Amino acid sequence: MGGSAILDIVSASLIGGILLIIAISVSDSGTQEFYNQNSDQIMQSNLTQMSRIVNSDFSKMGFGIPEGDTIVFTSTQTRFKYIAQLNQHPDYNMLIDGVTYFDNIPDTIEYEITLAETFSNADLTVSQYNVTRTVKMPPSASESFVIGKIGNLNVFEYFDLLGNPVLLPTDVRGVEAQFSTINPRVI
Repeated sequence: MGGSAILDIVSASLIGGILLIIAISVSDSGTQEFYNQNSDQIMQSNLTQMSRIVNSDFSKMGFGIPEGDTIVFTSTQTRFKYIAQLNQHPDYNMLIDGVTYFDNIPDTIEYEITLAETFSNADLTVSQYNVTRTVKMPPSASESFVIGKIGNLNVFEYFDLLGNPVLLPTDVRGVEAQFSTINPRVI
């Protein structure tokens, strides 16, 4: 009877150990899946917020600038610089939250795409790029902010009034920005 009891204890411990390993691996898989889903949701939310900022700025391109003046100064796939009247005097327009200085001097808005970081994993290399927004409202100094990270380098496309692609900044009448995102920690 003594040998049978030891055999029962050993086999119960072995079965219990196997069940414990299975429970831990299932818990780890569930945690990893939750992390991946949550991480993707956060990235999509950040991309949506960044798109709203860019869309709002693009809608102001050329606002308050006299007809015939140069509006777009730089138009490449990774850099876009233009002017608009962001802090026009309140006698001419409504008050803007956060703007305490008003003038009739055009303000400069610039977007630039720069390399943020590169991740390598076996045969896959993934690069992320910063989207930097610079706003200059005279007489104050310009302020730059990284408003997000994206997965594509060539972001901006430029069009004339008829929707045809253009290369010269003087011909630009419309801009399209295409953002994609990738989470290299999930790959």
